[in-house]
Amino acid sequence: MDKVETCKEMVLRGLGYGIVPNFLLEAESPELLIKKLTDLDDQIILRKLWMFYHTHDMNLSVVKAFVNFYKEYILTKSPK
Repeated sequence: MDKVETCKEMVLRGLGYGIVPNFLLEAESPELLIKKLTDLDDQIILRKLWMFYHTHDMNLSVVKAFVNFYKEYILTKSPK
């Protein structure tokens, strides 16, 4: 699926399962069973993310605020 909402609707209708980022599931339907992905040792599976942006876009306050927020989030939430 290329749209998270479509994926969630299909799961709600019994048409499979979905793997989506946790932050998209904060206020979900109680009908959904949400489980964190773990490996065989019950360790949470993490994946690397990348952010692409043009450096000149940092002149836009909304872009700068988001990039700075994300950098701060990564510094405080990343596994050590």
